[in-house]
Amino acid sequence: MEALWKNEQKIQAILDASPDVIHMLDSNGIILSSNEGFAKRMGLKLDDLIGKNVFDYFPRELALKRKAAVDTVFMTGEPLQFEDEGPIGVFESHIHPIFNQVGEVAAVAVYARDITERKKAEEALIESKRRAEDEKAWSEGIVESIGDAISIQDPDFKILYQNESHKNLMGDHVGEYCYKAYEDEDDVC
Repeated sequence: MEALWKNEQKIQAILDASPDVIHMLDSNGIILSSNEGFAKRMGLKLDDLIGKNVFDYFPRELALKRKAAVDTVFMTGEPLQFEDEGPIGVFESHIHPIFNQVGEVAAVAVYARDITERKKAEEALIESKRRAEDEKAWSEGIVESIGDAISIQDPDFKILYQNESHKNLMGDHVGEYCYKAYEDEDDVC
């Protein structure tokens, strides 16, 4: 009996090592086991969660969506992954079936990672890219309006940009090396 207790303690320590939410639920959403990650997020003790319905800890709409995902895994026996947003952040959730000896889904393992910061970073990157594209279009508009032939090369003399005046004068050579395009030389001038 002591060996079983030690094994359970080891498993619980492994689960608690993760800051992510991990629990095992029955078909009604009753928490069969969980980790400290979920307890801390809920501001509760782990022992207070066992035997409670996990869906009671979420707003109604979110609980219904998550219950539907759990029900799907119980019905299909197939794992499911989804993202959703709740009052404490955006989560990427994975639900996996746990089968009994006769091959029926007896419980599900739920693993949920808080991806709020990643989502914020993705949104910031998209916004930054949009601003950069706007600034590029604005800058190109200024360069085009000058009327002089303008070409921009990188430090290796590869042509990165030509305005229309330059293309009309020299031809379109973006991506080529200027010494080859303009002087027909194989080496840097």
